[in-house]
Amino acid sequence: MRRGYRVVAFARGSGGVTEGVEYRRYEMDSEFGPQALAGIDVIIHAAYIRWSRDNRDAAERNIRATRSLYDAAVQSGVRVVFLSSLSARENAKSQYGVQKYALERMLSETDSLIVRAGLVVGDGGLIRSLYLSMRSGFIPLIDGGSQPVQVIGTEDLAAAIALALEEGLGGRQNVCSEEIIPIVEIAHSMAMQFHLRPRYISVPWGPAYVVAALAERLGLSLPLTTENLMGLRAAEPERPSSALFDLGWRALPWATLLPALSFEPKAA
Repeated sequence: MRRGYRVVAFARGSGGVTEGVEYRRYEMDSEFGPQALAGIDVIIHAAYIRWSRDNRDAAERNIRATRSLYDAAVQSGVRVVFLSSLSARENAKSQYGVQKYALERMLSETDSLIVRAGLVVGDGGLIRSLYLSMRSGFIPLIDGGSQPVQVIGTEDLAAAIALALEEGLGGRQNVCSEEIIPIVEIAHSMAMQFHLRPRYISVPWGPAYVVAALAERLGLSLPLTTENLMGLRAAEPERPSSALFDLGWRALPWATLLPALSFEPKAA
């Protein structure tokens, strides 16, 4: 909206209340035709059905929904941006990485822009899970928390997408910081920022995975899911997009993003 774009959000339910945003209903398992994209020039596809033991057909549903969305976009003359992840790779360990990679491969044969984002710094995902964990008094660090992480702020992510579209970029673009920071450093700095003094507990990867899997079977919520653990274990540094660098884009480092980080209570 700051760049003068009209924003339409496709969401489940009745939508939201963000000022200046038009909401339209969208369910990934529902039929999606060209008429749903009336008045739209670009669609950013970030929807994703998470794999779980009770949702084992997630991969097929994600492929089907993404293909339906892309076909509708082609018929409507709409450009597609697919929001992927640095964890998407051929040898990915997590279902998230495996499925995102499969969707990347499907769209790589099209004119879609594939944005491979680092760890998004905002009120959600792994960052929020870390915050809630330290609020509870402890942080489990897998093998001491040495896993390498590259971050991306929400504003930098939006700016990268807008710049890529304005400059006609396509294909895979890595959108992340040049800086590589271990997860333990992220946890320590967050605790200091929010004046918290949690206990740091180093847990070997194997037992951590067993506990997380058992908790998921029992319907319990832990700071790290089996998907988080698999993704962290397979984390590998990536080079940010050279095409975006040539256009002057840079991602802010963790230390600059941290002071603006805030968390709001989630509705029950």
